[in-house]
Amino acid sequence: MKKSTKWIALAVMAIMLVPSVGFAASPWKEKGGSYADITKGKLDFGLKNLLAGWTELIRKPMHAERSVSGMVMGLGKGIMNGVLYTAGGLLHTATFPISVLDIPIPDNGVQF
Repeated sequence: MKKSTKWIALAVMAIMLVPSVGFAASPWKEKGGSYADITKGKLDFGLKNLLAGWTELIRKPMHAERSVSGMVMGLGKGIMNGVLYTAGGLLHTATFPISVLDIPIPDNGVQF
């Protein structure tokens, strides 16, 4: 195996081992249905977070408290959520055929 493939596999395993306390089941998981419905829901969820996760960099500071400390906290949370949503979206998109694998994303990812 290539060195980069080993690192990716290690990162995926580490994320799967993170306890999911405080994380609800993903929206695609709650709907249920046939295998095709579940995999389509997981792919939609993953693409939405992959393509729109970066918007948290703008949305969190914008909705933060109207003070300097609120803006700083909003920016920090926006950076963290933007990275986590985008990475989670990438993992959901890459693993959408594996319907039993639910990778937790904080606050159920991007909300529009």
